[in-house]
Amino acid sequence: MRFIGSKANLLAEISALVDAVADGSEHVFCDLFAGSGAVARHFKPRYQVIANDRLHFAYALLRGVVENNRAPAFAELAAAGIADPLAYLATAPLPDVPLGAPEAFIATHYAPHADCARMYLTPANACRIDFARTTLDRWRAAGEINDGEFFYLLACVLEGVPFVSNITGTYGAYLKHWDHRARKAYAPLRLTVVDNGRDNGCYNEDAATLIRRIHGDILYLDPPYNGRQYLPNYHVLETISRYDAPSLRGTTGMRDYAAEKSGYCNKTTALAALDDVVVHAQFRHIVVSYSSDGVMPADAIARVLQRCSRPGSFQMRRLEYRKYKSKVVAPDDRLCEYLFYVSK
Repeated sequence: MRFIGSKANLLAEISALVDAVADGSEHVFCDLFAGSGAVARHFKPRYQVIANDRLHFAYALLRGVVENNRAPAFAELAAAGIADPLAYLATAPLPDVPLGAPEAFIATHYAPHADCARMYLTPANACRIDFARTTLDRWRAAGEINDGEFFYLLACVLEGVPFVSNITGTYGAYLKHWDHRARKAYAPLRLTVVDNGRDNGCYNEDAATLIRRIHGDILYLDPPYNGRQYLPNYHVLETISRYDAPSLRGTTGMRDYAAEKSGYCNKTTALAALDDVVVHAQFRHIVVSYSSDGVMPADAIARVLQRCSRPGSFQMRRLEYRKYKSKVVAPDDRLCEYLFYVSK
């Protein structure tokens, strides 16, 4: 899953920092702003993992591959003659559902037809995604799959969508011509699940609320860093995940996200939000990653962390942006990624 600010390319540096400060007694790792789950999945083989994200589609990905410890067996579906539910979702004949019906929400609003110009998905792929989502809800309501099975399948459904989406990277806009990727036939992506033998937990909550109820050993914080709210960039995935038939507005079919706005995207509220999480964190180690392009200055983050740290424990590492940026960076580009650490 392509995700703004993903730390997939920083995993070696984050892991090296954790290894350097851990003493071997740590058991619980928390990724409080987990996004697509790259960091949570990386540390899952070594720790019990707590993962959280406000976006429902991110939460679904986490529930599917972090909280679950194995790919489900789907015993009830097998007994009903569906041995491979992912293959079924990808290849079963599609029902004849008219545009405008609740069961055709994605095809009605995110694929082009006489009353819609949006080109996020081809009509065929949008219908297949509608079928997959409504089928999951039907199976769940009938008791043919449990919650763990539901979220594993939903994660697979969501992970397959970007491979056929007619976008440049996010869902803030769609292309006005069909990209070759968008013309491929949609199918859920079969995901691998790692069994760490531990009771992992995933949440879909505000970080400031959740931090007051959880505790552990290592807290990793990767908050939003600039003024772009996340939901507008992933609103199509959010709607597919929730499948809640929201009211849409504008050229892109945006769902309302007023209640989902993050204080970390505002320079007047970001530091206070970080301070609140750090103060209430019941964790021995706190690691923060943050871009120098963010709304919080590095020295201000350092002050927030040092107020709650053991003397002499504070560390700040500066990683050159070109080390992890996927595209070529101009020689005078001074952007970098910071890693902070304190022992609380």
